[in-house]
Amino acid sequence: MRRITGLDINGWHDFAVHDAKPDADDETAAGSSALNIIDGGTGTVVVAMHDPDAKDVTPHFIGGPQAMHSPIGRGNGWGKTGAPKRRISVRSLLEDLLSSNDGKERAAQWQATTLALTAQADEVVAIVPDRAELDETRQEFLLNALRRRGVSIRLLWHPVATLLAALEENLIPAPRDGMRVACIDHSDNGYVLQVLTLRALEGHPGLFAPERAETGKVVRTGPDAFGLQSLFTQAEAAVHAANPMAEFDRQGPSRMAWELLLEDVPPVEEEIIRLDNGSWTSLAPPQTDLHTVQLRLPPLDLADASAVLLTTPVGAGLREPIRRAVAAAAGGRPVLLMPREAAATGALLAGRRIEQGIPHYLDRLEQVSLAVLEGQDVVLTDLVPANALVAANREYVSAPVTGLGWPAGARNVTFYLRKGTEFRKWTTTDVSPPSRNQPVEVALRQMPAQGRAAVFVTSNDWDVLRSRPVFLDWSTLEHDPRSFEEIAEELKPKPVVPERVTGFAHIDRWTGSDRIAAFGPFIPEFELRDAARLRDFLKTAALINPGRPEAGSTRAHLLDFDGEPPEETDAALVKALDRALAVVSSACLSAVSSRRPLPDNTLLLAATWAFGRCPLDLQDEILKAAHAYLDSRPHVFLETRSASTVILHGMGRIIKEKSRLERAIDLLLRQQPSKGNVAAALAALLSRPVATPAVLTEERMAKTAKFVTTLLIEQRKIQKFDKVLNYALRITGGLLRCREQYPYALLRQHSKDADAICEQLAGLKLLMERNAARIKQIDTKLGIIGNLMEMLSGSGGDSHILISIDGLDADGDDDAA
Repeated sequence: MRRITGLDINGWHDFAVHDAKPDADDETAAGSSALNIIDGGTGTVVVAMHDPDAKDVTPHFIGGPQAMHSPIGRGNGWGKTGAPKRRISVRSLLEDLLSSNDGKERAAQWQATTLALTAQADEVVAIVPDRAELDETRQEFLLNALRRRGVSIRLLWHPVATLLAALEENLIPAPRDGMRVACIDHSDNGYVLQVLTLRALEGHPGLFAPERAETGKVVRTGPDAFGLQSLFTQAEAAVHAANPMAEFDRQGPSRMAWELLLEDVPPVEEEIIRLDNGSWTSLAPPQTDLHTVQLRLPPLDLADASAVLLTTPVGAGLREPIRRAVAAAAGGRPVLLMPREAAATGALLAGRRIEQGIPHYLDRLEQVSLAVLEGQDVVLTDLVPANALVAANREYVSAPVTGLGWPAGARNVTFYLRKGTEFRKWTTTDVSPPSRNQPVEVALRQMPAQGRAAVFVTSNDWDVLRSRPVFLDWSTLEHDPRSFEEIAEELKPKPVVPERVTGFAHIDRWTGSDRIAAFGPFIPEFELRDAARLRDFLKTAALINPGRPEAGSTRAHLLDFDGEPPEETDAALVKALDRALAVVSSACLSAVSSRRPLPDNTLLLAATWAFGRCPLDLQDEILKAAHAYLDSRPHVFLETRSASTVILHGMGRIIKEKSRLERAIDLLLRQQPSKGNVAAALAALLSRPVATPAVLTEERMAKTAKFVTTLLIEQRKIQKFDKVLNYALRITGGLLRCREQYPYALLRQHSKDADAICEQLAGLKLLMERNAARIKQIDTKLGIIGNLMEMLSGSGGDSHILISIDGLDADGDDDAA
């Protein structure tokens, strides 16, 4: 038979209650219900057997009555052995436990004081105060501190144990299901109040278990009334008054105040104490006791309790005055004064019930929820539901949260847990990453009042987690101050955002190769008469292998679409290019100021094929020219052949700064989509500049959606599937870049604009499928349309869609542009 010990270590008066006497054999003990009560003493201490000042020494402590009576830590009169730092009060252990002041030394001290009273136990049920400070982290620390080989440890709330003891002794008048019983535990500065509910146990006739709904309430009564610390102070004052000549600051610790307050028989003999100098002195016992102490309590908030159980460690002389004080504040309810060992006895009874598989009490676990994705919405799924009532003798095991995934290549994943009202971020420990997405599930296991819940990720299909689930380490969790709505916004899968087209510039265009003419030797010697060669160098996109076999050949310009050269380009050559562009710009602007038409489009083409590197003053003049053309007004730049094509396409290439981008887009959106080259310019402005998403306000988004819907309708009517269709697709993809600012913009069933665009794309797709034989690159175009429809529905899509569209034609521009 396993030997069970109920243990109540509180520092005032400690008790252990065994279920068998140490000298009884197993056969005798197995049939015995007699209790073996071990009095652990009052004002208990733990003493250090090691030198606390020594370095690199293993801490060794002893607790229990042998520690209290030893000379260790009893003052300097005992030499080095008597150093006060070697004597630690058990009350200070409890204070540190409640204030989260722990460590290896504190754990060893707890181990020592427990071992002193439970040496022969196989199982220990240890009493803990029912206070909010004793959270799961503190419980776990205490469990680890008390744990030793071959001995199982459980924690039990003080009021639960007290009520179990009262039920065992038939002290509760007419117990019944639903009956409420208040438990008051006399504490340092007042009392701890808990109201428990009796529950009849199904399958166990006549047996009841306490139901605990919330944490006990700590009530402080002030420094001059009722609290144990106040009463102890008065006991110390009585000892001092009886010994006016004593040198209390030069002597070791006295036991007399403890005995006066906590022993049933007040001290009647002198106490011999050693002084700091090694000599001896004595203390006379007080002639008065504490029976006349005035005890006052305000009315007690006992809710609907029918009876009150009171526990206090004080001696016989004060127990009845304490009971009367509580009864006076209890509103006429019967107050039962429990034996001082009642909590330890109840702990033993709880251990016996656990051994028999009978619930010893019912507890409510704190709600724990996991943020998970259901469809397109983030919801909180309970691992522990609110107000979950569980039998404390059984482990609560949650239903697993399924439908979760561990991404391919990921060493860890992040979850968000809500515990109570707070959110915690959980990033799992690293594991060997899977080669493909793996289904996983999260579950929870927890025993009430036995430390933190075990939360873990496992998998039925993935061997790595099936054999070794990943457990949550609560100590590493980050508190997240955000609301659920803010966290859900982060977790909610974002619709795909198309990446902008940046173009590709390669150093071979500057340095030359066996197939490519070198730009470097040309540009330092540039003169205005070389403008045509400059135009050709800038406009030509040569096929170049970027050095990655899988990439194939790519069209490369001298500059990317932002107007930037390759990083390794010689800075002197870049400056020479800027000087050449300044010369070109000056010639163009001179023509404007003198109102003399340009001889042809060469200068404008040279400047606009420099993309964003085109000088800003010329960009502004080109924008004016575009405005003039679209308003049917004259401008010097418009007087050459194909000038409007050059101006509109050129405007689409060169503008990248926000304010100019706003002016250009607004200008184009005011036009009919079918007007020549308008769609081409808009497609470039939406798909290339980094600033585009910032200028796509809700108003511009709506206008762009209407523009592209109209353009798609026209394409369906005329059934031409060439470059204008490509512009429409680029405009659609470029418009979706608004999701950089508005992540859930333009989603079908939430946006009429998205519905309208998707409807036209779907109709266009059917039409193209029927005419597949006469359409170039039909499979690529159908794939692009399908991708855009997925983006608009929020179900997927390719973020590189604009790059794919840009590759349909060499550069997307008319030859004249």
